[in-house]
Amino acid sequence: LSRPDREREWTDAELERFGDAYYKAYTASAKALLDLVEAAQKRTESRLEELSDRPDLVTLFKQWQADQTQGRCRVVQIPNADKLSADENKILELSNHAFEQILNVQNTVQAQRVKQTLGLSLGPVRSKLLVLFNKQDITELARLAEQLGNMDEDEAADLHALALGYLAEIDSDDDAALTHYNSILERSADKLAENPEKRQNPRLEDALRRMSHITLHQNNKEDALMVLDVLSAISPAYEPQYGDLLRMTGSIEQAIHVYTDYVQKAPHDLVNLLKLGKLYQDIGQTDSAAWIYKHVLEQDSDNTAAKQLLGSLDEKTT
Repeated sequence: LSRPDREREWTDAELERFGDAYYKAYTASAKALLDLVEAAQKRTESRLEELSDRPDLVTLFKQWQADQTQGRCRVVQIPNADKLSADENKILELSNHAFEQILNVQNTVQAQRVKQTLGLSLGPVRSKLLVLFNKQDITELARLAEQLGNMDEDEAADLHALALGYLAEIDSDDDAALTHYNSILERSADKLAENPEKRQNPRLEDALRRMSHITLHQNNKEDALMVLDVLSAISPAYEPQYGDLLRMTGSIEQAIHVYTDYVQKAPHDLVNLLKLGKLYQDIGQTDSAAWIYKHVLEQDSDNTAAKQLLGSLDEKTT
């Protein structure tokens, strides 16, 4: 009914269309409200009937079926239940059976609402979890974790573990967080064994990043190296960090291999080129180190670090 040019005078035809649309909407809304009132009235009458001394089970059963609330057969108090007719006993039996079936349903209305809330794709949930973690929003994280826990999809299971890991970290329970993150790693390993082409898993990457942070914070270099090794296999972007930790733990030759592999993929990353040159210099391979420093200066003639490192080599040779 809204229009952008309200200042313009309305024509008779427009006023007629507006009035027609307005009253149609009014009529539809009134009818919908009446339907709700009538349904509520019937349901109220049904509840009163449940409280009567001799409830009409046939009428109640129809209402329970319409509302999908067959479990209400268990709250009805029936005096002299042993005097019920065969039909009435059959109604109670059918209601109990229907209720048991409802209890065993996995794809409930609530689960469907959760799926609808989260959307057909769970992709956006991953970034939302990270935002909530960075904000330390325990309430929303716990709520989302509960919703994800009610879903059956593998992706939801990973996101559920991520949410629980984030909550454990906020609670300063690093061991519990590692357990949750590791469950994603184990699940991904099983899938990778079945299908080696399925390497891309952003939830796994998130979990491994947190595992790396925790193990480094705990000064657990051995586990941190294993985590960074897996991360490097997922993306070359983690190779410099992996190489740094290898260098700090004394695994020089392995660090050189990792740096070399990385700079071949990112030849313009001068910082890590210099790190590789310094490693060569430290193990006495000065020719390789000098070549790298000169290569850096060819790309950036004003690179102070490369000049100083090359100068230190010249001082040693003289």
